[in-house]
Amino acid sequence: MGKVTFSVLIVAASRSDLSVMEESRKTLDSFGVSSRVVIVSAHRDPDRVRALAKKARDNGVGVIIAGAGMSAALAGVMASYATIPVIGIPLFSEPFGALDSLLS
Repeated sequence: MGKVTFSVLIVAASRSDLSVMEESRKTLDSFGVSSRVVIVSAHRDPDRVRALAKKARDNGVGVIIAGAGMSAALAGVMASYATIPVIGIPLFSEPFGALDSLLS
């Protein structure tokens, strides 16, 4: 069996979430896994979220890591359109910490 290679799409819902999601990129880099980081909001730009999710597999992406605070809608919206696994990362936000993100 040949070696399977793919990249990871890391999606942050806002610039304030970017520093946390950048740590995912660093970890993947340390394992030799290529990744790309994108900032896009499920609330402010749902068409772009849909396009990214639908085209991910065709663009060589094997998994999407989506991080968002508050309602954490980003991972769910991406998963509803993607044909690859989506991992949702609940991020800290006021006033509930990350509990609201985790529960959604």
